[in-house]
Amino acid sequence: LPVYETTITISRCLSDIECPGYMKCCTTVNGRFCMLPDSSRFACSNDKQPVGMCGNNLQCPDGYACEDLICCPVEKSGQCPAIVGSVLREKGAEDLCKVDYDCPSIRKCCETMLGKRCLFPVQTNARSNMYLARITDGIDYSMQGSSVKHLEFVCESLEEKDVQAIAGIGPVYAKHLTKQGFDKAYVLLGQFLVLKRHRDQFVNWMMDELKIAKPHAIACYNCLNEWCEQHLQ
Repeated sequence: LPVYETTITISRCLSDIECPGYMKCCTTVNGRFCMLPDSSRFACSNDKQPVGMCGNNLQCPDGYACEDLICCPVEKSGQCPAIVGSVLREKGAEDLCKVDYDCPSIRKCCETMLGKRCLFPVQTNARSNMYLARITDGIDYSMQGSSVKHLEFVCESLEEKDVQAIAGIGPVYAKHLTKQGFDKAYVLLGQFLVLKRHRDQFVNWMMDELKIAKPHAIACYNCLNEWCEQHLQ
């Protein structure tokens, strides 16, 4: 005897043209129905994962833009700091952001060994491949002449030393800086060199990143300034 399908199927469409908007006529176990296509099968131009479909009356959530009918994350300008050392996440790592627009101001959502964190974007110096964190707009970040030599000296002399190697940065401050991606001494000194002539900007950044009082932040600035005056003449 022939075997019959016991489930009754009812088709609500025969082809995509019968479906509204960007829906497609898809085959299911219960018949053919108009359904939204699976956005995970599409790719964004920045190789990021889309979160859904868009177009017509379908809007993307904040931080995403409609790109070829799929919602793709919008990236802020700049690059994330390079991960120094192991790229493997630590056990129990937790993401504190998903996309750039989860982060305040100019910060970007970047991968770290502790999970995704909101970090300041960076620029690179082609001669030394030195990463410098940009704090705010309105500052000239071009490094010319002796400044380039200073950066190269800092990068070469400190190499991969821990940020705690800098005078004035104790274990408590070092722990906070490491969480923010400033885990190497030359990275923090590079940050300082960019803002050396903008003491208040650097002090405010230290207060924000390390959650310390202003006198302590000024003391850190003075230690870094003293180091530079001693070694970068």
